[in-house]
Amino acid sequence: MDEPRIAGSLWSIPRSEQRHKAVSAARAGVHILHWDVADGTLGPVGGFGPSEAKDIARMAGVRSEAHLMVSNPLAHVDAWATWCELVVVHIESRDWKAALKRIAAHGVLPGIAVSPGTELSIIPDDAQAVLIMSVEPGHAGAPFTAAAFQRTAALRTTLTLPRMVGLDGGVKRSHAALAAQAGANWLVSGTDLFRAENMSDWVSGCTADLTPRVRSKPESLDAR
Repeated sequence: MDEPRIAGSLWSIPRSEQRHKAVSAARAGVHILHWDVADGTLGPVGGFGPSEAKDIARMAGVRSEAHLMVSNPLAHVDAWATWCELVVVHIESRDWKAALKRIAAHGVLPGIAVSPGTELSIIPDDAQAVLIMSVEPGHAGAPFTAAAFQRTAALRTTLTLPRMVGLDGGVKRSHAALAAQAGANWLVSGTDLFRAENMSDWVSGCTADLTPRVRSKPESLDAR
């Protein structure tokens, strides 16, 4: 799956603004909303319920992906996989392998999220979609950690293309080129995207940065 993927997360946006921002983002070219849900075990409690998220997505006319930052993803999968095209569970959660199988049984793409302190070696090399967290789960608004670039590049050497490899947590417009050089083809952004002066320029610029750099081997980031 080589196509660049840009998903918008509304978690850091006040509830009073979320519907308006979702519609504005759709008009600006954001075709996917990223729905976070956290139960307090992998990060602070927060995010969205499936019904609320589905309602906002339908109103905005966009596709959806879910990010389950919960200890028992199996208890949550069905509520999201019936209408999202991608559901991500954390490799730090219990029964994550069973959760991935359950997601796939719905005909939905299963994804694995990995927290900053987790070794990449435990990620199976046949993973279809991997989301590298640049901040601890649930800490919306925290600054991006540059080590995520190196982790993305390292992961790319163990996966067979085409695969989805993404970055989530404090992602800004200025990160897109380096993300692509590291081998990412999927970005999740919240504050920087939805607070951009011109969301259309933000989206088109990131897409342009990601598109020409999809490759089988990441560029060296040693000098950076």
